[in-house]
Amino acid sequence: SLGKDEEGNALKVVDRDATAGVGLSQFVPGQPGHEYVFSAETKGGPVYLYLRFHNAQRRVIEPEHRVPALRGETWRRRAIREIAPPATAWVEAWAYSASDMITETLIRRPELHDEGVGQEKKGPLTSDKELFAALDLDFPGLEATRAAVARGDLDAAKAAWFDSRRTRSQPRWSLEYRPDRPADPTVYPTPRPSAPAAASDPAGDRILQHLFAMPWGSDRHAYPVGAKIDWASNPRKRSDPAHSQEWTYIALHRFYFWIHLADAYWETLDEKYAREWAAELESWVEENPVPLDAAPGDTVAWRTIEAAIRMNEPWPYAYYRQIELTLSYHQVARESFAGIAKLAILNSVPFPARYLDKLKAMYEWNLRLMDQRGEIPTVNDGDPFNRVTRSLEEAYGLWGGDEFLFGATLGKQGKAPPLSSFLPYSGYYALRSGWGPDDLYLFFDAGPVGTAHWHEDMLNLLLGAFGRTLLTEAGGYPYDKSEWRRYSISTQGHNTVTVDGKEQRRGVDGAKAVMEPVKSLWCTTPLFDQAAGTYDAGYQATRHADREYFPVAYVGERDRSIAHTRHVIFLKPYYVLAVDFLTGRGEHRYDAHFHLDAPDATLDEGTKAAHTTRPDGAQLGLLPLDTDGLQARIVKGQQEPVLGWALSLSGKRPIPTVVYTKQAPAPTTFATLLYPYQGVRPQVVSKELSLGHELAWSRQLTTPHETAIVIVRRGREPAVVEVPPGLVPGFSTDARLVVIRKPVNSATAWIGLEGATTFAAADLSFTAAAPAALVLAREGGGGRLLAFNAGAQEARLAVTKPFARTAILAPGAWTHLAAEQDTVVPQPPERFP
Repeated sequence: SLGKDEEGNALKVVDRDATAGVGLSQFVPGQPGHEYVFSAETKGGPVYLYLRFHNAQRRVIEPEHRVPALRGETWRRRAIREIAPPATAWVEAWAYSASDMITETLIRRPELHDEGVGQEKKGPLTSDKELFAALDLDFPGLEATRAAVARGDLDAAKAAWFDSRRTRSQPRWSLEYRPDRPADPTVYPTPRPSAPAAASDPAGDRILQHLFAMPWGSDRHAYPVGAKIDWASNPRKRSDPAHSQEWTYIALHRFYFWIHLADAYWETLDEKYAREWAAELESWVEENPVPLDAAPGDTVAWRTIEAAIRMNEPWPYAYYRQIELTLSYHQVARESFAGIAKLAILNSVPFPARYLDKLKAMYEWNLRLMDQRGEIPTVNDGDPFNRVTRSLEEAYGLWGGDEFLFGATLGKQGKAPPLSSFLPYSGYYALRSGWGPDDLYLFFDAGPVGTAHWHEDMLNLLLGAFGRTLLTEAGGYPYDKSEWRRYSISTQGHNTVTVDGKEQRRGVDGAKAVMEPVKSLWCTTPLFDQAAGTYDAGYQATRHADREYFPVAYVGERDRSIAHTRHVIFLKPYYVLAVDFLTGRGEHRYDAHFHLDAPDATLDEGTKAAHTTRPDGAQLGLLPLDTDGLQARIVKGQQEPVLGWALSLSGKRPIPTVVYTKQAPAPTTFATLLYPYQGVRPQVVSKELSLGHELAWSRQLTTPHETAIVIVRRGREPAVVEVPPGLVPGFSTDARLVVIRKPVNSATAWIGLEGATTFAAADLSFTAAAPAALVLAREGGGGRLLAFNAGAQEARLAVTKPFARTAILAPGAWTHLAAEQDTVVPQPPERFP
């Protein structure tokens, strides 16, 4: 809606539905070649200021131009300045709310000026004097340059600087890494070949003809961009659903084609490739001056990610060959920051230790999340799994360390990192049964949305075993405005829950930099791992929107009546239990989605269990444990609406997607056992325990491996659970999670507790000074009492049975509890499983 502010001197733009923008525009006759300036003062926000140029038929002459007036509580003037292209007949000044965000903005004093015939800005904007002021002229080898600058002879300074670059003994570009030793600082780049290896180079010849292509994806066709390169060109019109501005960003402004051009020169020693490189560099610098009065993303040439990538990879690569280095976005950022540090190290330039510490953490992120194949799940806008072993080789070369060596060699050398990890700022969990090729790997996302490239997929799960991915997701897709792109970012394209057919809604108005760790539950013990998170930002209906990157429009009001909490319990090393609590008010339809990475799957109509039918024998069973009122179906390759596909930047394939549905009043529960196996389908028997109240969910499971009991507290309020006798003598506890496991053919039953402050049984009673995560067992079923403290701090237990005294349990250790004193033991004689 549009209105005036309280004083009547500003226009108020109010956008509450976040499905279409709100604003106003003005048309004036325009003159080709004239420079137009549109400015306005804004408060609140955000909004965009547009300059659009139209032909005589009122059709927009692409590209349109805009600048953001960012959110702020004080009045600020923002301006956009552009030269009208040929065929301009009309100029449109347009103030428009961000159509995918909730906004309330005040706009006043809009002004549109015709500045007359404009002079197109040419680069470079940095003067020679400013350039030399920014350089460290005290660096060894720049003595002649420093002297020339001091006497004001900048032409001589440039000549001296280039001479120093050509004659230095250490103009190094890349390090040689080997996983069995740190990097050798004496390694030099390969010298220029003495003779050509080929007469021509096809890839280089395409660049000479100005035929450019995307370096990845399904469309790698080389498109012409003009005899004089049009650095804003795009092979698809904006009306094409497959149009994506990413083509211009990536195919042109990341300069991957310069790698081909440099290689062509190296192979042929033909100066035409070097001349083309120099001409393209000069053209780009002239046509794309630094946007001094715009934000980094306002122009196609100066988005920050392109600037980082081209400066870290293609530009230095090509430069060092003329005179003489998301695939996930974390890797892009890591490589960009690492490129600077590696160049400094190569050339003996001191580097801040704090920078290196932060860089090291980016490599450790890879190590903590990678699976047994050395691949990480690239969630959000990345293509499926990426191998990170090369990055860990780099980390070992820079810092050493047995864990980096383990990751770089996939366990052939070095020391294994922890089996399971939680990354508190990203909210990502990686759970493993071991580091062997057949071991289980589980990824769980309970983190914040971040600032960009998000999918609406909180509480998503991915699972692999036997060296295969078994539970996948829709995946990444090109940043176009198609229905496929919409599906790739949707909630139903991931392994989580939708409510009344509505999707999660958090990214559009909740995206922000992550500055604090998330407060998600995390516990890892020898008996089980536990992770949990809650999504409570509401659900909203969507429709397709004719917009790149995020082709989603939200419809109607957001429903905040339901919150979804997912507990992930890894009964290591065999299977994973996902317990979903849907709490709130009202009756709703809930759909839980599971994308199976298989050509097909079967569904048992009686038990609702689904099993993949992979020809390689690595299978995944989905066994629902709360079947009252449960409906199940398998969707594969559906197009209206899109469901049952695995997407990537290079294409798509149909996959079976299991959808479990309940229509019920809140609260309601889904519980699903994810069971990887090979060979015969496992038989599982499940029964609910009688706990005497509804404050906890419980099941006893009998599988080919064991009999197990799992009890999960439903809410945050304290509750005491009375566990009936069976696998172990009965006991009571206020633990948030209880896990009891008794392996087949074993006399020992193991009790796991998380968040416990009380425990009372006939032969053991204690209270803990703080909520504790413990594993309890009696050797051989009746021997000495053992306790494992899974917490990061010591646990103090006030024991009243079978003796009375305070026991102190060291973190991460097994302790023998006895009347006289406690004794730390390396490990129990009989270990689970």
